[in-house]
Amino acid sequence: MATKKKAIGLQRFPVQILRNSVATATDGTPVYDPINFDLQYEANEAARLYKVKMWLSNTAALDDPHTDGVTRVRAALLDDPNAVIDIATATEFDSRPEIVAYHEVIWSHQVDAAPASKLLVDTCKRMELDFPDGGMLVGRNMQYTVVVDETGSMTATTWELRAELWFKKERVSDAMFKQLMYGVRF
Repeated sequence: MATKKKAIGLQRFPVQILRNSVATATDGTPVYDPINFDLQYEANEAARLYKVKMWLSNTAALDDPHTDGVTRVRAALLDDPNAVIDIATATEFDSRPEIVAYHEVIWSHQVDAAPASKLLVDTCKRMELDFPDGGMLVGRNMQYTVVVDETGSMTATTWELRAELWFKKERVSDAMFKQLMYGVRF
């Protein structure tokens, strides 16, 4: 009679969805919101990211612009839970490896001569990213950052990022865990 071997130490983790909301406070000031995967580091647990969804929306009514200008709202998923980054600058966007996913919306506005034209503006933009090749493996917690930057006053500076991050915890080898902790992505 053949006996079946049981896998020892093999643990199946379900796919989980973490939802975060973070709102901007003032023009040009980045805000951060932590993501805690509840990883057991002594057990070499990592998180495999499958999908991220981000919604950027204005939580206050639009106002008539006082001057011509542009409103930009930027958000990013960062793989370093302690990173301080100004995603409003091109050099930070170009050079910072902590940025895993990026979302930006831009509204241009101008003051019309009388009679002013009225316009209904879509004030929520969504993005979705599926991580390729079976997902991205990370070995530590992460964070979101969001910043609003206005060159002319069109709206209140209360913009909100809502995000969903789909992931699954898994155990990895000692060698893989050490590589993850030193910032190598798989």
